[in-house]
Amino acid sequence: MRYAIVLAGIPGTIVNGVLADLRKRYPDNYVFRGTGARLRSSKGMLYRRSDVDDALNAALDAVFGTTKRPNGFCQNASRGCGLAHGKGVSCRKTNGHSCTLTKPDFLILIHQNGQCVSDLLNRFHHSALAMGLSISTYNNRNKTVAEILAKIEDARLSLGILRETMSSYRSPLFLPPINYNARPLMDLLRNAATEFNKGDVTQFKRTNFSRSRNAYISPKGLRFQPAEASGGRHGSSDAYSDPAIALTRFYRLGCPYADDFHFDLTREGNGKKLSDVTITCRQRGQFQPKSERINMLVDDCIR
Repeated sequence: MRYAIVLAGIPGTIVNGVLADLRKRYPDNYVFRGTGARLRSSKGMLYRRSDVDDALNAALDAVFGTTKRPNGFCQNASRGCGLAHGKGVSCRKTNGHSCTLTKPDFLILIHQNGQCVSDLLNRFHHSALAMGLSISTYNNRNKTVAEILAKIEDARLSLGILRETMSSYRSPLFLPPINYNARPLMDLLRNAATEFNKGDVTQFKRTNFSRSRNAYISPKGLRFQPAEASGGRHGSSDAYSDPAIALTRFYRLGCPYADDFHFDLTREGNGKKLSDVTITCRQRGQFQPKSERINMLVDDCIR
């Protein structure tokens, strides 16, 4: 298994040493990325916009391979693939572009806890399995490395369980959280790394999934029907043209999923129209659909 691990909020005074120690401990099948954050003395980490951007760019580098490294997504998806089609086909891959056939199996975000950490997590939008470092590790290389190593082992265990739980696209863990808009779903997603309980997932599905409609019914009466239950998946991700959303288009809670998966979104109840509802799209903003059925992606975007 290949792991892309992103560090966020580690002070610039120790980040290079931390990365060196981790790469020495895990020389194979692990890609570590992280940039140093501003040291704030004893106050701990404060996430500014630039810190969040740095973490996102590090994650894009770890997964998409924007620098020379063996694991990452191909950025020439419209080209023919020499590996898939044999010799004689040129994918025109340039230096710094890596191959979709060897993409990381899991994505982990290990962040220093501190102020405004919600800004960081909101930007990642549940793409990575996020795990926080205790305040006591702040700006201490040895403590930081020791806790990160423990977090990696915890993440490996959690990802094994999550991958099994998410083997079916009927899992509620794929629901788009902004538009489903239910506290129990948010709790499931937030607790995935620390307090995940398969029984909670089962209970959520038992309470909110309608077998007769093959769909989840949100508290506001929106019907989220997995594509498999309504004629099959279709289309593909446009993440390559929008790198800011690319991570969420391929990963949920650190686990990969097929980029053509979506929910067919309609209204629940006779005579109720989807056009009467305000939908939030992370790319387009808020709007009222003109049609009575739209394709809602896992990451709260509309195809």
